[in-house]
Amino acid sequence: MNQSPQRRNQIRFHCLDSLRAIAAFAVIYSHAAVFFEAPPFRLPLLLRALFDPKSAVVFFFVLSGFVLHLSIKNKHRTDLSYADFIIKRVFRIYPLFYLSISINYLIVINIPVDYVQTIQEGSGLHVMLGSSHDSFSNWFHQLTLIDHKFDSNFLNPPSWTLAAEMRVALMFPFISLILIKLRAAKGAVFVLAVFLACFFLGEVTIQTIQIIPVFALGAFLAETKIWEKVSFNPLRFSIYALVSISFYCWPAYRSFLGTPTTISFYLSSVGAIGIIILVLSSPRLRAILENRLLTALGRWSYGLYILHFGVFLVVSLMGKYWIPLNPSTSFVLAIFLLILLSATTFNFLELPFIHLGRHITKRPKKKPDHAHA
Repeated sequence: MNQSPQRRNQIRFHCLDSLRAIAAFAVIYSHAAVFFEAPPFRLPLLLRALFDPKSAVVFFFVLSGFVLHLSIKNKHRTDLSYADFIIKRVFRIYPLFYLSISINYLIVINIPVDYVQTIQEGSGLHVMLGSSHDSFSNWFHQLTLIDHKFDSNFLNPPSWTLAAEMRVALMFPFISLILIKLRAAKGAVFVLAVFLACFFLGEVTIQTIQIIPVFALGAFLAETKIWEKVSFNPLRFSIYALVSISFYCWPAYRSFLGTPTTISFYLSSVGAIGIIILVLSSPRLRAILENRLLTALGRWSYGLYILHFGVFLVVSLMGKYWIPLNPSTSFVLAIFLLILLSATTFNFLELPFIHLGRHITKRPKKKPDHAHA
């Protein structure tokens, strides 16, 4: 039985959930050394490049653009509302963010002074512990997420990506609607123009503007569905995978190549698109990624990402003051607790607020207008 276009747009790509989980763990692993004094496990050089946290963040942004565009396109066929889109984003992002900074605040105000002295100076954790957490203005800037004085190091350094997502969300529907209206070739030109305009504007205005093209690229892929139009033999697949991964890993060796940060982000986003195309076009890769464990971790990935700083901090304190633990044991314990907390918050906080956002924006069905003879 053929699915309607609207139904096809509602399909969830579980393999991409799995990739989101892998990206989340790349960021989590990168922060382990800050808390546990040494990397818990030494990764080979190539894997360290593949699991570079900056590339992982780029992947988050590309994937957000991809998923959000599919959502907007689906609503575009019925009754798209800008206000509804923003309300849903607020109910998706803010509740867990507020919980994360509340947990971190309770931890920070009870941290021994001598612990702060053991943290690497200049790191996000060191800045977080040294921030003024009793300032009303600081709290106001944090709670809005979109305030220009927002400081992610106030209580949760990874939260800078949430601020970027919410700022981009304010203009993303317009980008998405333009791509819906344009044919693929004109859409590609439009995305290229967005890249160029946002790069130069970001040099003189708010730097968040430079992230917009990464979301636009994800939206372009969702609109054109390139993965349905390509096929790979083993040789072409290998070459395409090598090129995509090389671009994706660009932030890991940008210092060696002398590439500016923003350019390396853009090149990484091109690699991220290539990886998504490879996965969606390969039944074998999709089958590997769509196992229950990875897809579950993908559903919990927001919690894994935004809660890990607090969990790592608690386990680090445990290992220093209560139960002597080596770095590897501390890391494994922290991951276990993090997964448990993320699964719990997903079911009892994220899902209820997601449903609440949908309920608030749900519009009553229009009654058919019966014409009178």
